[in-house]
Amino acid sequence: SPRGTFSFPGLPGTYIVGLWLPPGSDYALPNEQILTLSESGDLSDENGPLDNDKIEFSLSKVDSFVQGSLIDKDTNESIEGLVGEVYAMRIDGDGWQYGSIEANGTYSMLLPPGKWILEYYIEHDDQDRKYPQQTATPLEVIVGQGETALADFVLSAAAASISGSVVYESNSSSVSESTLYVWAYREESNSFPEYWDEVETDENGSFSISVLQGGKYEVGVILSYELRESDYLEPAKQMIKMSSSTQTGLEFRLVQPEQNNYLSGSVVD
Repeated sequence: SPRGTFSFPGLPGTYIVGLWLPPGSDYALPNEQILTLSESGDLSDENGPLDNDKIEFSLSKVDSFVQGSLIDKDTNESIEGLVGEVYAMRIDGDGWQYGSIEANGTYSMLLPPGKWILEYYIEHDDQDRKYPQQTATPLEVIVGQGETALADFVLSAAAASISGSVVYESNSSSVSESTLYVWAYREESNSFPEYWDEVETDENGSFSISVLQGGKYEVGVILSYELRESDYLEPAKQMIKMSSSTQTGLEFRLVQPEQNNYLSGSVVD
C-alpha cells in the first residue's frame, strides 16, 4: 500500500516471502524470508514466532555505484554516438539493474554491494561502425559499500563480413516471405576473443553479418515460427574460416522431411 504495508491470504504451511524493487531503485533488494504459518494462524521463522505475526523487510539505501565507458580498442577512447543500455545481474544474491549509455559513451548506475556481472546492448549507432551489438563475454565486478567500482567495455569494430542467402531445397528459390535470423559465433581462443552476432535476412532471403577478422566461425540459421509450423527444419551449421576480410556465397537450404521420416508418440502420466 502507499504506507508500505502488504497483506495476502495464506494456507498453513512454509513460505518463501520476498520483496521486488524496480530497477533503478535507491534501495537494495532485501533477502528472502522463510516463514511458517501454523494451523492456528501464528507466523514464525527459524528464530521463533514473529512479533504481532507481521513480516518486516528492512531496506538499506544504496550509496555505491558502478560506472565506466564503452571504449574503442584501437583508439582507446570512449565511443560517442551510441544508444543503448548496460545491464547488471547479481550473482551472489538477488537483484538486477540497468542504466543508459550516454551520448559520450559512458554509463553509471546505483548498485548495492555485492558481486555482479555486466553486459551491454547497443540499440543504435549513428555512425554504423559495426561494433558488436551485445556483450560476448560479460564483465564481473565486485561493488563495496559506499564505493564506486569501475568497469569498461573494450570494443573492436567488425571490419570483416560473412554473407549469403537462405533458399528452399525443393526449388532453390529464396526464402523471402518469412524473416529469418542468421547468426555467427567464434569461440574464444588464445589468439582471438569470443564473438557473436546475428542479423535478419532481407526481402530477398540474403544476409550479411559483420564479424571480427580471423579465426573460425560457426554460422547458422534460426527459423521463423511460420516455417517451423510448416515443418521446415533448420539447416546444418557451417564452419567458416576467416582467412580473408570477406566470405561470400554461403547458402543455407531449408528442407521438409518426407512424411515417413516423422517421429510420433505420446506423453503419459
